[in-house]
Amino acid sequence: MDSIKKTPARYTSLNQAILDGLFSGFGAGAGMALFMLVVGFASGLGPRDVLVGFSPGPNAGPLAGIVTHLAVSGVYGLIFGLLDYFVFQHIRIMSFPWRGLILGGAYGSILWLFAVGFVLSSNSPMLEFPAIGLVAAHLVYGMILGVLIGRTRSA
Repeated sequence: MDSIKKTPARYTSLNQAILDGLFSGFGAGAGMALFMLVVGFASGLGPRDVLVGFSPGPNAGPLAGIVTHLAVSGVYGLIFGLLDYFVFQHIRIMSFPWRGLILGGAYGSILWLFAVGFVLSSNSPMLEFPAIGLVAAHLVYGMILGVLIGRTRSA
């Protein structure tokens, strides 16, 4: 008996892709924050230290840090949703969930390079976070994002 390979459905609208990206970005950002809290704890950093690292300014608190982190995660998720709508959904070389894990992991790696190269200043509290943990956190973000986007389209 032949089996049919199930591929994710195409988006019905650009608005759906944007919303899926935005909300998937929030979910992936929450997963990344939890991962960073665990790695921070293992490295001797308290939750406040990790959350302040997400802050937009040097004197902001942990609440500002997590709100900023989730907002940025949502925007990056929206961008990934747009990439998926215009580019990624046409890539048929692999099926879900591998497609989401691989494309999302690549996207997370690019975001890490962007963060290290342009976003994090030399006095950023995030630089106290272990470097390998920061790389892994961005990979976790991207892979969660890729899987969540894939699930919304295949549901």
